[in-house]
Amino acid sequence: NRLDELVGDILTLSRMQAGVMEMEMTDFDLQEAAESVFNTYKVMEQEGFAFHINKIEGPVMVHADRHRIQQVIANLLSNAVRYSRDIKDISLDFGITDGKVVCSVADKGIGIEESDLEKIWNRYQKASRQNQRAAAGSTGLGLSIVKQFITLHGGTIRVESEQGKGSSFIVDLPLHQG
Repeated sequence: NRLDELVGDILTLSRMQAGVMEMEMTDFDLQEAAESVFNTYKVMEQEGFAFHINKIEGPVMVHADRHRIQQVIANLLSNAVRYSRDIKDISLDFGITDGKVVCSVADKGIGIEESDLEKIWNRYQKASRQNQRAAAGSTGLGLSIVKQFITLHGGTIRVESEQGKGSSFIVDLPLHQG
């Protein structure tokens, strides 16, 4: 299974870099699409996790590949679960700023060392092992794929993190005015 995941991630990256990644662009409500992914993680509440979603009123429309955006949300949520320790609290928040939808996934886990913040976007790169950020079960490709998916959609992604206090991954996507 781990080998299949690694090969799949490598193929996805290769397709993106070769410019042959097929995108199925549609108009959809980002909050609804993200919430459907978010709800699949609620089964983790049995393991002591608390999940919170903070939506804004009304639909938040984007023009994007729904499946790829849901992959982004799933990857960010998986990382939040993986790097949570004692405080298993994860939130998904939405907002609108300057014609962009802002979606953030935050945890109160181990955080990322400041020296590693820019490196985490690189292929096969995990934050330093002494920080324990490089948890088992990850290929080191997820955030690289996430960043490329968001870039292909005309958006940006950034991280705010404090070691020992958690991380927040913030995605900005163009709001669709259709």
